[in-house]
Amino acid sequence: MESPSVKKEFVLGVFFVAVSKYIGLFLQIVISAILARLVEPSDFGVVAVATIIIQFFSTLYEAGLGTAIIQNKEFQNKDYDSIFTLSTLLGIFFFLIFFFSSDFIARYYENESLSDICKWLSLTVIIGAMNVAPNSILLKDKKFKLLSIRSLVAQIFAGVVSIYMAFSGYGVYALVASVIIANVLIFGFNYALYPLKLNFRFDCIKEVLSYSLFQFLSNLIAYLSRNMDKLIIGKLLGMSPLGYYEKSYKLMMMPLQNITFVITPVLHPIFSNFQNDLNSIVQKYMKLLKTLAYIGFPLTVFLYFCAAELILVFFGSQWYDSILAFKILSLTAGIQVLNSTCGSIFQSIGSTKELFISCLLSFLFMASGLYIACVCFKTVESVAYAFDITLVIGVVIVFSILFRKLKVSIVDFLKTMSSPVILFVLLFGFMFVYSEYVVVENLILSAVLKFVIIFSLAVSYMLYVKVISFSDIKNVCNKIIKRNN
Repeated sequence: MESPSVKKEFVLGVFFVAVSKYIGLFLQIVISAILARLVEPSDFGVVAVATIIIQFFSTLYEAGLGTAIIQNKEFQNKDYDSIFTLSTLLGIFFFLIFFFSSDFIARYYENESLSDICKWLSLTVIIGAMNVAPNSILLKDKKFKLLSIRSLVAQIFAGVVSIYMAFSGYGVYALVASVIIANVLIFGFNYALYPLKLNFRFDCIKEVLSYSLFQFLSNLIAYLSRNMDKLIIGKLLGMSPLGYYEKSYKLMMMPLQNITFVITPVLHPIFSNFQNDLNSIVQKYMKLLKTLAYIGFPLTVFLYFCAAELILVFFGSQWYDSILAFKILSLTAGIQVLNSTCGSIFQSIGSTKELFISCLLSFLFMASGLYIACVCFKTVESVAYAFDITLVIGVVIVFSILFRKLKVSIVDFLKTMSSPVILFVLLFGFMFVYSEYVVVENLILSAVLKFVIIFSLAVSYMLYVKVISFSDIKNVCNKIIKRNN
């Protein structure tokens, strides 16, 4: 039986992260819709390549230090200063590498503008490195409300500036400015709250590295897994196909991230409190997976059958070639929701070595499949299919290793997932028939109708199998009324 304080921390954490993410999702969609009409697809492809490289360096300078801060409950201010110093030094080192390799990157991708873009965006490497320690302290202290406010303010301001620059004809630099401004604002907020000092202690770093080494390697492999498809497309197929693929992937990930990112920032800080109580983690985790499946599987159906409406409404007809890739990628939405939780559980039980092994095996399958698809079939859609297939294989590997550590039977997990899977099959079958016989010309109306149908059927099913009860709904409504009064 979980204590009221733990439950309250989890609920409040999810609430504040959810508010931030869902408002952020709306803003991101609006900003992306405007920029998609003002900036060329090839420019999005150029920034996508540069962003992938930044994410690579962020994995290097973070080096698992953030998760070590959250996991260790005995760190003091002097320990935070040491980690801040180490991450800052790493940031400066990788900034220099990124800056002076910009010309080589541009020649490799045969795009001259990529050189200047990389040089500007290399600034975010230093800023991001200086944010590692304070970001992790905020999470460790469960200051989810402050994190939410900070993210929203940075996103709004950076978005407004990027839109203004796009209208003023700055093109690709409107996208660059958005990334730099958001990072600078977040650093300013972090420094005002946690003015960490440059002070290095080797004994602290030695202790941190004993935990963070495999976490770092896992993050590195996870980065490659997330971005291998874009790196391959950019090199072998060109920037315009990459722009179409990246836009499809990003739109598919928007609702996904705003489900998983609502949960995952809270998981490690909360579950790490039970690192010595495996049974408690298993009970809570199984419930969480089932709940996420009931959200993620209907979302998969919605994204798949509303692919055309979403692409054309948000980005315009010039992005028509992204529709098929979007449909293919959306088939894994529900699976990605479940998979996003694994890392936090590995971290919470201190099994970062097993996390690394599972990530490495998944990556090897994905890298092989994506390369074969790109070389043999040479289409964005073939890469999307390869992404789906290799992702499923990778998820099976990760969950198998995690369940072995948690001592959870695969049969028990399948029983837990049986009801959400049945819901998915029913929804997919119904929407397949609906799409064959019902055609609504107005794109917005068509998307709204499909959403209402899927949502209504999903809720009806969950009421039928008593996943949610009328008494639960009544209790939630009463609590909302009492708070408002």
